[in-house]
Amino acid sequence: MAAATLKKISEITGLSIRSVSRALRGVPGLSEEKRLKVLETAEKLGYTPNIAARNLRLRENHVVGMIIPGIHSKSGNYIISHKIFELELHLEREGYFPLIGMDTGRGEDMLSLLRQWAGMVKSVIILSWQIKERPGELLGKLPMQFIFVDIKSDLGHTLSIDRTTGVKE
Repeated sequence: MAAATLKKISEITGLSIRSVSRALRGVPGLSEEKRLKVLETAEKLGYTPNIAARNLRLRENHVVGMIIPGIHSKSGNYIISHKIFELELHLEREGYFPLIGMDTGRGEDMLSLLRQWAGMVKSVIILSWQIKERPGELLGKLPMQFIFVDIKSDLGHTLSIDRTTGVKE
């Protein structure tokens, strides 16, 4: 079955692509009846927005990479899982789209992943660093901004959170 598109929803509902887009984004200007018709059709077709096309059209990039601990990690426990979940929800509320990658503990895997993300991801939040090389040695030439959470780094920004007091640096 072909992917549901704005054009397909437009054809089914008899509305313009622009009206369909406005309804899906919650922009005012359509009757409640038309808005509901679009939303019902989108749900029935399993429509999901094409983030890459949206970013290209708007010349914006709201995709944020997140590197999380791999299954092998000793820190892959409830606390880190909860931190990842909360961060993902916060990013989505702010209009960002998290792209999640796993720290396998191998520098070449990390480089391969981040090279695939280049051009699509401007910022990467790193919640795990199980790699022997220092971040600056491995990531220094990549065209991304790095934010390390509770990880000492010689590259990018570091966010340290004291779990007992809630103090952030």
